[in-house]
Amino acid sequence: MTKLEGKTYWIVGASEGLGRALAKTLDAQGLQLVLSARNSDRLNDMVVQLRSARALPMDVTDAASVAAAAEELGAIDGMIYCAGQYEPMAAHNWETGAVEAMWQVNFAGAARVLGHVLPKFIQQNQGHIVLIGSLSGHQGLPASIGFGSSMAALMRLGDTRYSGLRNPALMSQVV
Repeated sequence: MTKLEGKTYWIVGASEGLGRALAKTLDAQGLQLVLSARNSDRLNDMVVQLRSARALPMDVTDAASVAAAAEELGAIDGMIYCAGQYEPMAAHNWETGAVEAMWQVNFAGAARVLGHVLPKFIQQNQGHIVLIGSLSGHQGLPASIGFGSSMAALMRLGDTRYSGLRNPALMSQVV
């Protein structure tokens, strides 16, 4: 029995890659899962492979979609944000639309989801939040203009959130 067995976690970005792998691993450890991503077919395919999971389709780039999913979500013990979009792009091939699309999924989407999850966790005085970033958020890497900058923003969002929650006395000093 693990410390997480029987807990309910919401995995955002569960239809592919790391999110899909996490869902399989956490399901095997006895967690109840709510799986979200844009691709409802991939989510439904995943749910039938797991012991205790349900699909909750959502597009993190759409505030109304996030709000609707959060309303339907129910009680959770934790949330893992691993939605991500990457398009290789060197500085000399800048494409504003592609950069903004990566920012929308990788950073703004996380902020949208946190806007619904964090207040509930604060009210309950418990909850676990994992934001999956990338080493590219620490240092610029070739061909990662939009991805690296959005990962840096995501990491700072996580650091700032963590610091504020761990040091509530600091919150009274904010002007």
